Amino acid sequence: MNRRSGFTLVEMLVVLLILAAIAGTALQSTWQLAEDSRLEQSERTLTALERALIGTEEAGAGFVADIGRLPALVEAQLPELASLPGGMPLFSVQTPAGDARVRLGAGWRGPYWRGPFGSAELLDGWGGELRYLATDGSDARGPFDWRSVRSLGRDGLAGGAGYDTDLVLTLEGPTQAARHLGALIVRVEPFSSAAPQQIVLRIFGPAEGLVRTLRQEQFLTSDAALVRVFEGITIGPRVVCVYQTDSLDDVPAQAPVPGNVRTPAPRAVSVPAGGLPELYFDLSTP
Repeated sequence: MNRRSGFTLVEMLVVLLILAAIAGTALQSTWQLAEDSRLEQSERTLTALERALIGTEEAGAGFVADIGRLPALVEAQLPELASLPGGMPLFSVQTPAGDARVRLGAGWRGPYWRGPFGSAELLDGWGGELRYLATDGSDARGPFDWRSVRSLGRDGLAGGAGYDTDLVLTLEGPTQAARHLGALIVRVEPFSSAAPQQIVLRIFGPAEGLVRTLRQEQFLTSDAALVRVFEGITIGPRVVCVYQTDSLDDVPAQAPVPGNVRTPAPRAVSVPAGGLPELYFDLSTP
């Protein structure tokens, strides 16, 4: 009896077709895994950027809290997050010229951002540059005009679906309050005096990494509304001081307040994004 050995041409073609199908499926799966990885990298980049800018409860303060502003945009990058800007101090506990009792940490303590393999470049998962937008959604024109960051996805074009979907980190928008700014209410009960006196309110915090008077208001103790709302203060630890003085002159914001009658201890406060902490100073009793 003759026994058949080997494969027929048809059988070989069937095997080759099966192998081609398996290879095609494997390649499709590999391509999809690669695209999934790039999309996830874009998401991780924006999450890490958010943490670098405004911090988290776990990671602590970010660039805005330490420096007092958003980092400057330079050629579609934020280099101040990765390396110490020229002329900016390193982080330290500082005392401002306006009040020797105030002690507050400020200055650069980065790098706040490091990409894959230690890269300082901010790119999405496809290696494309991120797009920086102003509050109204238009392209940011100046180094400090940007308020949102967008990855344009695989196709590099606005809009799209799937891997072409845009991913956005928004700090401030037409319908979204600023996430890098907060507000503060200060109420004062003055000491009663027959002579005219005034209240000086100060909020201390970082400006370019140096602790300074960020806001100051002066008003007479006879003012009917002894409360002030300070808006647009960068988030993070700040110090509030109140002075009741017999001097009625305008006081330079960065100089000590003269003629003090009562100066309660400075009060530390953390200004949260969108929050409205309230401080009360009672100067009416000894």
